[in-house]
Amino acid sequence: EIYILGRSRRVSIVAGTQSPKDVPTSFYDQATYAWIGRIRDEQRQKRLLEIGGMSRHELPYISQLKNREWLLSAGNGEYFARTTVRI
Repeated sequence: EIYILGRSRRVSIVAGTQSPKDVPTSFYDQATYAWIGRIRDEQRQKRLLEIGGMSRHELPYISQLKNREWLLSAGNGEYFARTTVRI
């Protein structure tokens, strides 16, 4: 419920999940940003497309992510950035 009501009440939530499987839509519907990491399962990659507001032709952006690479989707899929975390 906080995912649904929080935005109108100006509540900020930082949340994460290891995998997009079984995540309710209220988890990501109101998201301003979606950070998408490397995942090899094709069905879960397609689910990440939905979460990131992306279309099918943008699937290679997700499927080609390497270890420690992240894709940022913002503005309902209007802005994308790719970054690498170095340790």
